[in-house]
Amino acid sequence: TDIFPSLSLTHEKPELDLISRKPRKVTRDHLVDAKLLLQAYGFIGMTEMFFAHWMFFTYLSFYGGISFRDTHLTTGEMGFMGKTMDELNELNVKVYALQHW
Repeated sequence: TDIFPSLSLTHEKPELDLISRKPRKVTRDHLVDAKLLLQAYGFIGMTEMFFAHWMFFTYLSFYGGISFRDTHLTTGEMGFMGKTMDELNELNVKVYALQHW
């Protein structure tokens, strides 16, 4: 995931006065501010969360034959829709692996 941002840095013009600049003031020049946190957690985090859940239930529906309606507000009973707990656990591991891919 870092290849394209790294390649874009190679096309930047060099900063000739980098060594002659004064260091940042730790109390005033923060590296992480409220704007960055809002973008990281509020926008990017929520978008990733939505698509991760969407992929989870899409995979569960196509390959497991279990729709979102079947899983909504259900309990962990032994066996579900004719599948054993081992089959459900195997499907769950595959779905989580797909989410983190």
